[in-house]
Amino acid sequence: MKKILLCKETDPRETRTPLIPDDVKKLIGMGYEIRAVRGTGKKSGFNDEAYEKAGAVLVASNEEGYKGSEIVLRIMKPGSIDGIEKNTLHLSYLDPVFLNATQSRLLHFMAKKELFKNKLFGALITKLGAFPVNRGSDGGKAIGTAEELINDGECIGIFIEGTRSKTGKLGRGHMGAMLIAQATGAPVVPCCITGKKIFVKPFRKTKITYGEPLTCEQLGLKTGDSKELRAAAAIVMEKIGELREEHLAEFEAKSKGK
Repeated sequence: MKKILLCKETDPRETRTPLIPDDVKKLIGMGYEIRAVRGTGKKSGFNDEAYEKAGAVLVASNEEGYKGSEIVLRIMKPGSIDGIEKNTLHLSYLDPVFLNATQSRLLHFMAKKELFKNKLFGALITKLGAFPVNRGSDGGKAIGTAEELINDGECIGIFIEGTRSKTGKLGRGHMGAMLIAQATGAPVVPCCITGKKIFVKPFRKTKITYGEPLTCEQLGLKTGDSKELRAAAAIVMEKIGELREEHLAEFEAKSKGK
């Protein structure tokens, strides 16, 4: 059984929690063991009893919880990220699950239509916020769906590289995410998921970090021409790269400290 730790945030400005009790129940139902540091949800209005009722195992401190946990969920940048678009480095099919696990509301994702052929699996990923896209032929339709969701107040998670990285290295950011941001005016939140050994796999510690929201003005999005969109995508990839370097440096420091 994979063990997930919910860290207690130490920054006094932080009012979010990595996982609310309702989502704890969902993940436990999917076969995960959830550990929550005492006081994790206090500033979000959730007491320890709520996490216990949801099935979480309470631990005294972040340090105690690190022992034996394969996945660590914490919020690294204070501030609200509700209702805004998020861009991530995509290394694993587990990424949408982990990203949704850190949010109090559903994140919607584009997924290739082949994944929906199996009715059972299709129903599962639909519940997790996925909607189908036929890559290469109806990209415009998928972008239109994403714009409708954002305009309706929903959140969209977009893997800006367009596919999973097979090497663990950053690729080139695609313009589709920037087109959606420019059309809707939604700010973009860079996000990075890093496994202890680069890739996110079962029984490996994993870090999820959200950067500061980037407005269309900060991204230089005005007219939406291709040059402008490419430049904006490069800015987002640079921010994701910075988050990734922080992750790798932290993993290396902890490894040397053992």
